[in-house]
Amino acid sequence: IYTLSLHDALPIFDLRGTWRERRAPLVLKTALRSDPDGLAAPYLIASAGDVAVVGNQLKLRTAPPPGEPTGALAPERRMPGIGGSVFVHADAAAVARLFPDVRLPADFAVQVTAAPVPGTRWTTLGITGKVDESPVTFTGTADFDARQLKGKLDAGALDITRLSGGKLVGRAAGTVAFDVRPGGPRALPIASATIQGWGELAGVPRTDLDIKVSSAGERAHAVVRAVGHGVRADLEASVRSVGDKLAIEGATLRATSTDAARARGGKAPVH
Repeated sequence: IYTLSLHDALPIFDLRGTWRERRAPLVLKTALRSDPDGLAAPYLIASAGDVAVVGNQLKLRTAPPPGEPTGALAPERRMPGIGGSVFVHADAAAVARLFPDVRLPADFAVQVTAAPVPGTRWTTLGITGKVDESPVTFTGTADFDARQLKGKLDAGALDITRLSGGKLVGRAAGTVAFDVRPGGPRALPIASATIQGWGELAGVPRTDLDIKVSSAGERAHAVVRAVGHGVRADLEASVRSVGDKLAIEGATLRATSTDAARARGGKAPVH
C-alpha cells in the first residue's frame, strides 16, 4: 500500500506479506523524504516473524555538513552522514526459525543511536541493550571515511558458556576502552585498548584482569595483569607480523601465589 500524507506530503509505505516457506508474517512501514541534504525516514517499522526492527528519525546525509569547505577545498568523502536511532529485538529461537543455519549464541535487544558532530567528520554512537539478561552499553565516536572507531564498551556478567557454544565454561564481565583505525597495506591496525574486568572460567576461582594492548605497523605490544585469591600473574609480550603470521619477539611472565591449592582450582598438581 502506497499513500501520500496530506499533512507533510511524505510518501508512506505500508507493505505486508508472508514468508510462506517459514510461515512468518512480513511487515514494513515507513515514510520517506528526499531533499538536497539527503534522505530521511521519520519512522521505520519492520518485522519478520518475531524479529523486529524499529527506527526513529533516520537520516542519510549526502550533502557536506554545515561549515565544511566545498569545491576544490572539500575533503574526500566516501560515506554519507547517518543519524537517528534503531532498536533491534532478536531472540535466538526467533532467528533460528527464519534462518535454520544461523544460531545466535544469545538473545539480543539493542538500541543504536547515531548523530553527526557538526562541522566534523565524526559521528557519535551509542548502544544500549541486553545480551540475554546482561546489560551492555557502548559510547563512542566514529569517522566512517577513515574507518576509525573509538569509545568505551561496558558489559555486565555474561554467560560465557552460552556465548561460546560450550567451548568455555563460566562467566565474565568488563570494560573495554579502545581507539582503532586501519594501518597501511599488510600492516597491523593502529590501535590501543585497555580492558578491565573479571572472569570465572573452567572452574578457576574469580580472577580480576587488567590488560593493555597497542599495535602499529608490524608490531604489537601487550601487558596483562591477573589477580586472583592468593595468586598474581604479570605477562608482557611483543609480537611482530611476518606475512600472515605473528612472531613473538619477546615475552616475560611472572607469577606468585600464597595459596597454591586454591589458585590451581584443582586443575594442576601444584603443592
